[in-house]
Amino acid sequence: PVTLAHAVLREFPEFRAPLVTDNAPADVAENLHRGGTGCLGLASADLDGDGVLDQVLALTPLAGLQPLAVIALARAGQWVFRVIDSEVGMRVRLFVDVVPPGRYDRSESLGPPRGAGEPRQVTCPLSGAIVGAVRATGIVYCLVRGNWRRVVVVG
Repeated sequence: PVTLAHAVLREFPEFRAPLVTDNAPADVAENLHRGGTGCLGLASADLDGDGVLDQVLALTPLAGLQPLAVIALARAGQWVFRVIDSEVGMRVRLFVDVVPPGRYDRSESLGPPRGAGEPRQVTCPLSGAIVGAVRATGIVYCLVRGNWRRVVVVG
C-alpha cells in the first residue's frame, strides 16, 4: 500500500522498500516456480487478529550491506513497526514470508538452545512471520498474548 511506502520512508530513511531484484535471480525463479510472487521481501497476513492485513518487509539499505526485517501492523490507518532479527547480513540472501497458525519447533540440527530464554517451540494462535536466509535459516515470529515470540525453525 502507498501508505506503507510513505511510512517506511519516514520511519527508516536509511532503507528502501523491497524489489524483486533484491534477491538472486535463481531464488526469485524458485519462488515463482513454487507459486510465489517472486518478491522475497514482502509478505502479507493478519498477524495480530484484527481482521486487517499486516505486512512483513525485508528492507534494503541505501548504503552498506546490512538489511533490516520489520513487521508492519496496520492500526487505525497507521503503521506500527516492529524490527525483527533475521540473522542475515546481506539483502540478496534475506527473505520474509508468512506461516499459518500452528506449532513451530526449534530445528534439532541447530543443537541445544543458546540460552535459557530461547524456546524449543512456539505455538502461533494466528498467522506468523518467518524471516531468514534463503535455503539456510528461518526464524518464526508470532504474536502470543500481546508479546512477540520467536523460534529458529530451519538450520
